[in-house]
Amino acid sequence: MRSAKLAASVLTSGLILMALSGAVFAAAQTIAPGVPPLPPPQFSAKSATKPEQSESAAKLFSQPVLLRGTLGARQIQMRLQPHPEFEGSVQGGYFEFGQSQKIALAGEYQGNELAMEESVNGTNVSGQWNGSLIGNTYSGNWYAEDESNSIPFVLTVVESASAGKR
Repeated sequence: MRSAKLAASVLTSGLILMALSGAVFAAAQTIAPGVPPLPPPQFSAKSATKPEQSESAAKLFSQPVLLRGTLGARQIQMRLQPHPEFEGSVQGGYFEFGQSQKIALAGEYQGNELAMEESVNGTNVSGQWNGSLIGNTYSGNWYAEDESNSIPFVLTVVESASAGKR
């Protein structure tokens, strides 16, 4: 069962505004009139005590990072960078090799867990990424917006600005 609730509000610029653990995580500056924000995503019961951020996750996501791996049987590449305004938050995107569409991502990390929401069209949340960072590997499950589908993923850090290529 999925451990996080999806949340998003429509922005006039066609991007996503996300409330993550009470902090507004904005990809643009103005929200559409009359569209209330939904509840923020929640971490699993394992992290309900909200442990301090691990030094490795905080260090890894303090600068841009490139990850490659699989989402089910598909080969993907993900680029994440720290959000400029919210500590413990990341933003970025991913694409499937052989496809030109880039899918936007935004989320936050606590301890070794990273939870992100994605948007295929820049307006609506289309999926949720919930996983753990162990060493230089981020793995877990991707969930469809309507919770009808769950796909495992495994991504490995290929390049980090703080550590160079790995």
